[in-house]
Amino acid sequence: MQLPLYWYSYPPLLKKWFDDVFAHGWAYGSKGDKLKGKKVGLAMSIGDKKENYLPEGSSSFTVDEVIAPFKASTGHVGAMALPYFAVFGASFQASNGEINHSAKEYISYIFKYQQ
Repeated sequence: MQLPLYWYSYPPLLKKWFDDVFAHGWAYGSKGDKLKGKKVGLAMSIGDKKENYLPEGSSSFTVDEVIAPFKASTGHVGAMALPYFAVFGASFQASNGEINHSAKEYISYIFKYQQ
């Protein structure tokens, strides 16, 4: 899933999608196994700088802590949460070189976890 990290959470429409799709009887429950064993990853653009997502940073939380609800929901339906991919500093003017570098890293991430 590709998304901007929005106020330390999912964007509202993605949260609604989770509420609608991760439904009892389809995604979990006695007959809900459609996502069981699937790999699910987050590719995020994060407005702030990477160093601010440390316990001593301005957010006081790591990215893994911020995305804990995503990982918990993924695990609840029997899917496997992949490590996240993030581009930090999206609120700042990125250079063409930074954009090209992050695109190459994202492609490597996708190939690493495909299958």
